[in-house]
Amino acid sequence: AYTADLKAQQQETLKSNVAQMYEELAAIHASMSQGDYVDPDADPEQMVEELEQALAHVTELGAVCQTYQDYQRMFELDVDDFGAHTLCEKEVTARCALWKGMCEFLEKSNAWTEDAILTESGEVQLNIETIRAEVDDYATRAYKMGKTYKDDPVVMRFKDSIDDFKQILPLVEELANPALATRHWREIFELIDADIPVSEDGTGFEAFNVRALLQYNILDKMDTIQTVSSVASKEYSLQKVLEKMRADWSGVVFRIMEYKDTGTY
Repeated sequence: AYTADLKAQQQETLKSNVAQMYEELAAIHASMSQGDYVDPDADPEQMVEELEQALAHVTELGAVCQTYQDYQRMFELDVDDFGAHTLCEKEVTARCALWKGMCEFLEKSNAWTEDAILTESGEVQLNIETIRAEVDDYATRAYKMGKTYKDDPVVMRFKDSIDDFKQILPLVEELANPALATRHWREIFELIDADIPVSEDGTGFEAFNVRALLQYNILDKMDTIQTVSSVASKEYSLQKVLEKMRADWSGVVFRIMEYKDTGTY
């Protein structure tokens, strides 16, 4: 009788624990569409940290659900599939991916506009192919998330951030042209009346970035900027051709011989 009573008590405890699990999963699931998680003005880094913690907790709950299933089999009870856990994990994962994607894009777009355009040796360090590919990737992610979360304010902020950067992407493409030399930068600065200090050795300029040039309304001069960049590219191509010719002819010895017995060489 004692064993039967203990078994009944354990089953009742299990039933209660399962019910509490469903309640907790439902609460977590519901929280994903409330509060800071759907506040576009919330701090992205903080949201990512909180959501990663939430996802870790949901993963732990998954292990507990499996334990409950094992007990249900042992007691020969109906085994719950805990579909609520699957749905909850899916929701937390998606919400975490949304905030993480936006956080990453904001950090990268900030670096693209705030980091120095040139290295200390004067070479352009903006890789436009990488930038363009990443912008397209994040735009695709935001589009897909928009289908999952229709009219979600966080998705809208994500999309707006990408669209804002796309507005200056044509400028970034021109400024990332590796063919731009010191003389071309000087021409650009004079064009927009930008006060960019010359470097100490006088061969280049002090560090400057896209954000700094935007303050001089450089977008209003895009046509001319594109012309300067195009000319720089043509000059760069000619320079490379000349360098190749010099390399090809380097070390070549021309022997001059007399033409028959005419004394002419």
